[in-house]
Amino acid sequence: MSHFFSLDLSETSMVCLCYVAQPSNAKVQYVVRRLSKKQPGCRIMLALLGAQTTATLETMTLDVAEGTFSIISRAVILNALAFIGPEPR
Repeated sequence: MSHFFSLDLSETSMVCLCYVAQPSNAKVQYVVRRLSKKQPGCRIMLALLGAQTTATLETMTLDVAEGTFSIISRAVILNALAFIGPEPR
């Protein structure tokens, strides 16, 4: 995780944080806080593979997807498409 924050995010508009298990609120809050400071305005999505509940994360202002890889992949794509808006005609 320490090398994660040294990445160049200057042209990043959306980040998807993927966890295989339910992370603690403290871990999620730490990563979201660091990302928000490093790249203000960046949309942050949390992907919880196999997670059963996100009730403890409801107070955070980020998009959350949970379930299988297929469900999360679809949610990430839909979230990204909603972020960029419709194609110009």
